[in-house]
Amino acid sequence: GLIRGLALAGILSTYVAGFPAKIRRRAQDLLPDASSSFQSSTESEFDHMFVLSGSDSAPTVPKLTFHWNDPVRNTFKGRLIHRAPKAESDSGWLGFAAYDTPFKGVPTADMDLMVGSQAIIGQVATNSVSKYVLAGKREGPGGVERMEESFQSLIPTGTSIHQFTGDDGHVTTILTFEKLLMENDSAEIMIETKGKNTFLYAAGPP
Repeated sequence: GLIRGLALAGILSTYVAGFPAKIRRRAQDLLPDASSSFQSSTESEFDHMFVLSGSDSAPTVPKLTFHWNDPVRNTFKGRLIHRAPKAESDSGWLGFAAYDTPFKGVPTADMDLMVGSQAIIGQVATNSVSKYVLAGKREGPGGVERMEESFQSLIPTGTSIHQFTGDDGHVTTILTFEKLLMENDSAEIMIETKGKNTFLYAAGPP
């Protein structure tokens, strides 16, 4: 399946607006093999899930989970869910990126995974979800830059971002996306249905 043998790499923002100007990695989150620890999704629309950070046993710490479906033909549907215990630690944006594993090979812990990857970023303030190229670690030209309109091929009916506050005060942010495994342009990173993929994730403040 798609995630069998998957490596997930976490990227964490410093507390700045927008996509991180700088990132830092947590060693314990770097390149875990998701195939050994994913489980059935708690979301009815999805098949599988993987806990990226946090846990139910630590309710005062934000929790981030990734959910996905087995691919259908050439489409891949995923969902990032960030649950924060209070508004001060909620997420203003969520990002999910693909590293070019098919071309560059499976990365090692000392490699820079962000630069050269391609991302899906959802922003709560603008209620927008778009594809980005990660050419550098700063927002704007030559860095984290929105792809041209001709590359914005996310499937609208399966793509959204929304945020709500529960009765318990927890703030939940949900990024859902549906994209092509193999895009129409060969310059875009392909997601393999057989073999290994490397994904990165990020969550940023309002």
